[in-house]
Amino acid sequence: AGEPAALTLTPADRERGFTVEFAALDYMPAEHRHYSYRLEGFDSAWIEADPAVRRASYNNLPPGTYRLRVRATDGAGDDAALELPVRVLPAWHQQTWAHALGVIGVLAALAALVQARTSLLRRRQRELEAVVASRTAELRATQLRLETMAYNDALTDLPNRRRFNDELQRLDALARRRGEPFALLLIDLDRFKHINDTLGHDAGDALLVATAERLRAAVRQTDCVARLGGDEFAVLLTPANEAIVGDVAQRIVDSMRLPITFGPHVMHVSASIGAALAWQDGTATEGLYKKADTALYRAKEAGRDTWRMGATGEQPAKGKAA
Repeated sequence: AGEPAALTLTPADRERGFTVEFAALDYMPAEHRHYSYRLEGFDSAWIEADPAVRRASYNNLPPGTYRLRVRATDGAGDDAALELPVRVLPAWHQQTWAHALGVIGVLAALAALVQARTSLLRRRQRELEAVVASRTAELRATQLRLETMAYNDALTDLPNRRRFNDELQRLDALARRRGEPFALLLIDLDRFKHINDTLGHDAGDALLVATAERLRAAVRQTDCVARLGGDEFAVLLTPANEAIVGDVAQRIVDSMRLPITFGPHVMHVSASIGAALAWQDGTATEGLYKKADTALYRAKEAGRDTWRMGATGEQPAKGKAA
């Protein structure tokens, strides 16, 4: 009756642990009664006991207060329960004052260690700052070179196809928000393969470099000139309308007619241009390139050395002139 006295385990008892044996005070056969127990604060679930053994055993419990709960049932609604308080006393090194002394000792050791390392770290810091400043300059230069290699054409230093596609997507998103059209010009050099085959690749490279310079000179600072590959170039004009496209395209055609000197040779080339105006008829980037490519095909069919504007609703050409 009432709260039973707590089962107290000293530090010496804790390793050995304790065993509690229990039994129901009736004459029912042992196999008809089921027992389960749980040490609250330690067990997460009830543990079924063997009816023939009826014991709960624990050892090496952490210091603290627990409650052993035992229940028995016969399956017919006759249940019985028992609770037993359990106290596990801490060893001296587990008590609060011992922990406090340990913390103080650790803090003192850490303070001495920190003080000893501070002077060392300050000296190393000065050395590292000098190294970091040098490495930072090297990394910035390397990053600049990598960005140039990733986004610029190695021969002409113009934006490459990857950077051109990024700029095209950016202008498309900007045009969707503001409704301002931009234009795409696709440029092919006429008879470039003939010069490359007769005068060699060095002459072809010199021609491409000169073409890049003339394209830069023919457009505005806000426009983007890119080399897509081989003798194919592209220009993004922003902002743009039909008058601006016509003026820039004709300026490029005129500039490319001028001769280009390579050693003892004088090279003569021309340019064919296909232009398309984005958002003029709702055309987005998916159809803009096809419309400009079709206009380029018509410029080549017209005898090259000219430009054509992509017409509204125009379908892509089935073939492309060389």
